[in-house]
Amino acid sequence: MFDYIIIGAGPGGLGLAYRLKTKDNKIGIIENDKWGGTCPNYGCDPTKMMMAVVEAKSRVEQLKGQGISGELNIDWKGLKSRKLNITDPYEKSTFTGLKNAGIETIYGSAAFNDQGKLEVEGKTYQAKTYIIATGSRPRLLDIDGKESQLQYDHQGKINVNSQTIIQETDDKEKTNIYNQLIVPAGKRSSITFTDGTCIWLSANSRIVYPVEFKQHKREIYIEGEAFLSVSHDPNRPFIVKTSQMDIQVLGTTFNVSAYENKQTQSVVLVSGKIKVKTSKNESKTLSPNNLLSYNEQEGIHIQSVDVQKYIAWKDGFYLFQTEKLKDIATKLSDYYGKKIMIDSPLKTITCSGKLDLKEDLDEVLQTLIRTVPARIEKSDGIIHIYVKH
Repeated sequence: MFDYIIIGAGPGGLGLAYRLKTKDNKIGIIENDKWGGTCPNYGCDPTKMMMAVVEAKSRVEQLKGQGISGELNIDWKGLKSRKLNITDPYEKSTFTGLKNAGIETIYGSAAFNDQGKLEVEGKTYQAKTYIIATGSRPRLLDIDGKESQLQYDHQGKINVNSQTIIQETDDKEKTNIYNQLIVPAGKRSSITFTDGTCIWLSANSRIVYPVEFKQHKREIYIEGEAFLSVSHDPNRPFIVKTSQMDIQVLGTTFNVSAYENKQTQSVVLVSGKIKVKTSKNESKTLSPNNLLSYNEQEGIHIQSVDVQKYIAWKDGFYLFQTEKLKDIATKLSDYYGKKIMIDSPLKTITCSGKLDLKEDLDEVLQTLIRTVPARIEKSDGIIHIYVKH
């Protein structure tokens, strides 16, 4: 009989085990994967390390011509080796630490039987107190939280936050099988491919991509809004398809907005050069700081812009400069998936500032109305912003 049995040997379960372990308490801990949990072994810690390198490259690309020159290449093999040097010893040291502390380790999948006893791999265990601390498991699940990160390695494994997923796919079929990443309202996600290309997806967006790119081109489909940092490969151009545009690049960073419920789609080029071809076969080549807007009725319009306004969302912020309140409300409505109605006298009021998209919509709106004479009411799932009297 144990005093405590903890199911799950991740950081949370381990912390409890060590805190509860005294000379009077008998502690058991159960794990059916790696000792130490998903996050240190597979997920958030190694992913943050890999993503930091990709983000550094993206920032360097953005600063080219502004005191930065030359190519920055990521040594993926060396980076992966560094990651393994950190993660591989972790499980062994975790297991040894538990043994040295006198905590009994039990390996296998746990389930309670109809007598309320715990069964693990055919053996029965009892405790005065059971603690479930299983956390995330390495399998496909709905992704919780405001942000998620997906990263592919060269063996076909995918890191999804703290989950590792292995796709069982015939090598011959990989270029003909497609994955789809869908980002719901109020969330953001990023995906890093094996070639080093990194894509950030905004809320209410989706990307369709092959399990493995073809030898002569890299092609994806985007609906919604995305920021792309494309790795240079002259032999395999990168093509982004939307419902109205094809965008061809060799290596560059840019933002694309192509929501299906909007007539106008747009591309903002941060660095490099891209060629945009519309659904009516019109073609334009963009230079950095160019914004191309297109709809089938009005055609193409190009202007120079401050790109930060258009790409700040990938870092969790919405920047606006002398923007009408009705336009701000529309963007927040699109992002959070909630209907927002603005009182007529308030629609043309202009605001400037920055909103934190990592906050809930209620908090964002409270921040916004501090700058205008307004009050908020909710009814039947609709948010109304009225003039404050």
